[in-house]
Formats: sequence, structure tokens, C-alpha cells
Amino acid sequence: LRGLGTTEHAVPDELRVAVCKGAFGNAREDVEFGSGVADVLGGLVGPVTDDAVEMLSWLATEHPHLDSPFMREDGEQLSAHPIRGIHTWGINTARGKAAGAVAKLIWRDAGHINRFRSVIDTMLLERHPGVVSCIGAVIVAVHYHDPEYGMRLLMRVHYGDGLVLATPHFLGLLQAQLPGRFGDVRSLVQTMIASDARHAQRAGAQLAGLAVLYDQDAGDLVEEAMRGTADHRLGIARVASSNLTGADDRVWYEQHLTILFDDTDDRVRGRAASCFREFRERGLEAHGSLIEAFVASRAFEQGGAEHILRALERSRSRLPGVTCTVCERFLDLFGDRARDVRTASAAVAIDMAKLVFRTYQNHQEDQWGEKALDLIDRLCLDEVWGLRRQFEEFER
Repeated sequence: LRGLGTTEHAVPDELRVAVCKGAFGNAREDVEFGSGVADVLGGLVGPVTDDAVEMLSWLATEHPHLDSPFMREDGEQLSAHPIRGIHTWGINTARGKAAGAVAKLIWRDAGHINRFRSVIDTMLLERHPGVVSCIGAVIVAVHYHDPEYGMRLLMRVHYGDGLVLATPHFLGLLQAQLPGRFGDVRSLVQTMIASDARHAQRAGAQLAGLAVLYDQDAGDLVEEAMRGTADHRLGIARVASSNLTGADDRVWYEQHLTILFDDTDDRVRGRAASCFREFRERGLEAHGSLIEAFVASRAFEQGGAEHILRALERSRSRLPGVTCTVCERFLDLFGDRARDVRTASAAVAIDMAKLVFRTYQNHQEDQWGEKALDLIDRLCLDEVWGLRRQFEEFER
């Protein structure tokens, strides 16, 4: 079974089915035999026989082995990441493996949808979260060939506390609906946001934040998440920080990042501050108000200063004048450490000195040029490490 399930060579369907029929008696009692049979049948390339449908149907809906090495007896997750734990649990059951095999066959041939229609109907009665996460693969495969039928199946699944919606197949399918069909999945996103499960809250908030890119009707869900738990806000922070540079409506993201910079949860503040990593070599001149809000925030004070300084350093465009404000605030907070070569702040201060000189070069004819000169004076008075080298390079 293992050999047939993993071989890259063509094996006649008749031989695959014959081997599975011979092993099926053991498959009814043993999860490894059941999973092996499912893997072999998932490799069928021609029409699916009644015997194959019957075996997959039983494995997908009736196989009794549902224990998991990833769960304690009281049902508590052993995995540090519950979503990964749920899905890994599912694919290590015969039911989950059989669902994966049905999905492979449907991907290969849309005609298999009708062949497995009654099996799919029975699978949708499943309540075991790990297996349900694997059934998501079937729904994705159906949706690829027949989006309307796929959406009807999606709405019939038992989602429990909503955490299963954050597993890979369901999350990917939900995200694919956001451009143009958000209304069809709005209730599911709302279920995730309303869940008591932290990872469901986070994933639901992320989906709502992405939906705003395409549909302003998702705005109320985002505001609900912003009023919710730290995990809700962490989901919004992830979306806003990752999409700021590519969003058409960057003002919306900037408004929410400005709030999240001062969040009560350090994870949220840190994730919001990471938005500056996304700029790479892109200019920051158009984001002056966001930078000013960040400089005045708790996120800047508590470890976020390096994010903006690195972003400014990487920029190959004209530096915004607000660079002076960033550097001044850094000196206010960390000036003592910047003078001590043994500290990390001293290394950051060397790059900061470069930024001040670059800002002066870019703004010699406006008010920011004067601020840059004042800042250079301050760097001299504070004897910031590495400043002399910057003077020498500037004079050359």
C-alpha cells in the first residue's frame, strides 16, 4: 500500500483497486491500512469503479479511528498552534486521508463530483474538527469546477466554535471569495470574529481587514474586531502592516495602524510597527503623518524605533523631512545608550547619523534643512558614536 501510494510510475487502476480490496478487511480495523488504501485510491487516473467509491465512502464517513497523538485525553491541544494541530490530527485519521483522496480525484476530473455526490453529502454531517478540516479540501476541489455548488457545500459544514474555518483549506477558500463575493461568506467571517477561540478571532479579523480592500461593507466587522480582544486586534494589525504599501486606500490602513501603535497589548504594537519593514527600498515621503504618529506612540518607545530607522536607511528615494523628528525622538529616549559603544543603541545611532546628513542634503532649501543642522549640533554635543566618520564622508 505504501509503495503504490507514493510511486511516481503509472500503475493500472485495476491493480490499485484489486490491492485495496485485498487490504480492505484490515483497513476496517487499522488506521494505517485505512490511510494506505485511501492514498492508493487517490491515485486512480481513470473512471472510478463502484468498488473504489464504496471503499472511499466507508473510509471517509465510518472509519472508527479518531484518536490523535496531538490531543490529550481531555481534548486539550498538545500543539502550540491549535490550527496546525487540528489539521495534522485530521490527516492522521483514515477519514481525513479518504477526504484527501476524494479531493484529488475531483481535482483530476470534474465528472467525479457526481460520482461522489452522495458521499460528500454524508461527509458534511461530520463533526470531528480534524476531519472537517480535511473535508475542506473536497469543497475547494468542487469549488474549482463548480463555484456555485462549492459555495453551497461550504455553507453546510459544521464549524463548531469557528476554529476549523481558520484551517488551511477553508481559510484559503474564504479569502478567495473576498474580491467580489464577500457577501456570500460574510456570515462565516462573522462567526470567526464572534468565536471564543483565539486563533479563530485572529483569522476572522484578518479576513475582515482584507475584505475592506474590495468591499466597504466589511468595515463594521473590522470595527467590531477593533473593539474586541487583543487577538482580534492582532489580526487587524497583521493585515494593515502587510498591505499598507500596496493598498489603494492606504488612508484606511494608516488610520488603524495609528490606533494600534498605542495598543495595550505588546504583540499588537509590535505587529503594527512591522509595517515599516514592507517599504524595502520604497520612499516614505507620502507617509509623513503615519511616521509622526508612530514616533509619538508606545510602539516606538518599546522597541519599535529600529523598524522605522531601518526603513529610512533602506530607502533609495528622497528622505522625508520627518526623518529629523524620528532621530530627535530616538535621542530623547535612548541618547544615553547611544553614546555607549557597548550597546545596540550605539550601532543604531551610527546609522541614524547617516540619515541626518542625508536628510540635510535632501532639504537644504526648506525648513527641514535647518532642523537637520540643529540635530547635527546635538549629535556633536552628545558625542554620539560614529559621528566624526559621517562628517568626513559628508565633506568628501
